[in-house]
Amino acid sequence: MSRVPYQIVSGSTTTIRLHTLPRAQITSLVQVTTQRVTYMGTSKHRRRHIQTRTLYHATGHGTADKHGLFIWHLRVSYTPSTPIRARVSLRVQSGKWITTRTMTLLLAPPHHSKPAKHTTHH
Repeated sequence: MSRVPYQIVSGSTTTIRLHTLPRAQITSLVQVTTQRVTYMGTSKHRRRHIQTRTLYHATGHGTADKHGLFIWHLRVSYTPSTPIRARVSLRVQSGKWITTRTMTLLLAPPHHSKPAKHTTHH
């Protein structure tokens, strides 16, 4: 897999290039999740409960070309208010051979230009 930038800006397009077996089937997945930890009970009976909530989820399917090249143009439309981690997974299958590659990147909110300050002349 090609180098993927550590951080992408929401709404921008990132290209992921994957070299694999010719005509291999590829399933791609982008997931943004958050976890919430709550505690139940008291003293020795206290238990930690982790809730995972999916904020954004997108999948795609494709086939590598005859040279084994697969290019995925990733555009995440989810807009977080603060930078958040996103997990990108690519699953490659060719016959009985299956492998998965997962990486984590930082999804940043889009950059907004500040409005120009209006000055008044007296």
